[in-house]
Amino acid sequence: MPMKTLIASSPIGILPISSFTFAAAPYLNRMDVPVVGSAFDGPEWGMQPYRNMFSFLPPFSTTFAGKNYDYSLYGKFLKDVGVTKLAGVAYSISPSSLEAVHAIFASAASAGVANCYTDYAVPFGAVDFTATALAIKSAGCNGTVGALVDSSNNALAQAEENAGSTSRHWFEQGYDQQTLDSPTARRIDQGAYVSTSVLFSPSIPAVATMFSALQKYGHFRAGQIPNFGTWTSYPAADLFIKGLEVAGRNPTRTSFIANLRQVTNYNVGGLLPYGISFTGFGTPAMFPATACGYFVKLQGDAWVPFQGNGEVCGTRISFNY
Repeated sequence: MPMKTLIASSPIGILPISSFTFAAAPYLNRMDVPVVGSAFDGPEWGMQPYRNMFSFLPPFSTTFAGKNYDYSLYGKFLKDVGVTKLAGVAYSISPSSLEAVHAIFASAASAGVANCYTDYAVPFGAVDFTATALAIKSAGCNGTVGALVDSSNNALAQAEENAGSTSRHWFEQGYDQQTLDSPTARRIDQGAYVSTSVLFSPSIPAVATMFSALQKYGHFRAGQIPNFGTWTSYPAADLFIKGLEVAGRNPTRTSFIANLRQVTNYNVGGLLPYGISFTGFGTPAMFPATACGYFVKLQGDAWVPFQGNGEVCGTRISFNY
């Protein structure tokens, strides 16, 4: 359904989980439509005048007074796994991919991990990394981070294996059922780490609640690991419900936006390992002073949490790129 046709039906808000939300952002802002989701498509989620946009994760792609913000936890993780020289690979046309690798390098530097090689010219969906792998080996890198889709990550890992590189791999995506269900992906990615905002363990009460809801309403099969689109839809829906709860007895778009902007310490009912605030829009105050993330490692036919429960925490850092 075209966006204008959808908005003409007067919904109180929308929940897009899309890499192309940015294209509709100006129109949705003019129409004062609450937008709830995840800030992975671009910088608008933290920029004026888009106060109508609410992300359940901090707006990492947004620049504030020329600076970007993220956390030192990535550098701590790299140091813990013994990486001293890091290579980074990102898509040239993806702001979120580029920002992710730049943030990781900034965090790595805070822990004394050197930048040994970068490739920011990767075409989206690329699967030929022969030249990149040879360059990584030649530079003596012992760690490689890729902010790529699964098929590109797998191709990069295979190319490095073919080149004789022993660099440890860390990917921004891949912690999903698709990797486990593919014998080829399991072989190629053995020993690789993936970072994640949520540890998909039913022993965590909030995760068990999410799994139950996905099985009841989303045809999700018990025992599976949800993909990115599936799990991000859940906190988006939870945040939208929160917006309705605080919007008052007779919610309107205006009351939804105004009242949700007053909410602090939101963590999707404990699903996320830290809370965020929707006050301080358009400033670094949108980022908590400390935050945590999880790292898992592909071991055999399962994802295993890094060092116990997989959680690594860090303080907020700023950087330029």
